[in-house]
Amino acid sequence: MINIFVKKWFPEYETVFDISSFSELCEIKKKILEDPEFKSLDSRGNQMYSAGFNRYMEFADGTLLINKKDYIPLLDMKEPVKYTPVCKERLIQVRDRLKILQIEKACNYSCQIDYSHKTFISISSGHQYMEGHHIIPLSQQVDFEYSLDCYPNIIVLCPNCHRFMHYGLEKEKREELIAIYEDRAERYSNCGINLDRAEFLERTENSYRRPF
Repeated sequence: MINIFVKKWFPEYETVFDISSFSELCEIKKKILEDPEFKSLDSRGNQMYSAGFNRYMEFADGTLLINKKDYIPLLDMKEPVKYTPVCKERLIQVRDRLKILQIEKACNYSCQIDYSHKTFISISSGHQYMEGHHIIPLSQQVDFEYSLDCYPNIIVLCPNCHRFMHYGLEKEKREELIAIYEDRAERYSNCGINLDRAEFLERTENSYRRPF
């Protein structure tokens, strides 16, 4: 039901699950909940449609995942690669910003390399500032059938560790990357990304080219 009204107000989207911006989700929610047709249907259904939408919003912004980092692997799955045009001849891969938001809350806004690392309070979240990092860079997507913008390939880091993963010496990063691989190899496989340790290290040790 919700998807009917998503297409009504935002025809560029097929379903609510195609929306990767939380601010855009909030805008869509406002439009839908104020729609007289929706309000009539929702009233007849004892508010089950609005209740379901509100529950999805709590999932999308990570509220349902607060301090539940063990729940994130349950979301691992093969995902198609999504692109958006930036000009007539060029496409760029869509990044699901909601995934980073969810992982941040699930990890209680802590650096996943070292939970003791402290940063500063972010004006946007009211919590420690963290940054999302794609372990295998999205620039390598052409080599994979399924999306690299998946939960096991995203790690939340403090700014210092984020820059370390991009610009640190390969020999110093190797220990962290091996630990990440050992922890996430099965999860990567669940998402259709199958790499042995050597290939994983080859693809991740040189991610200094530019931040993601």
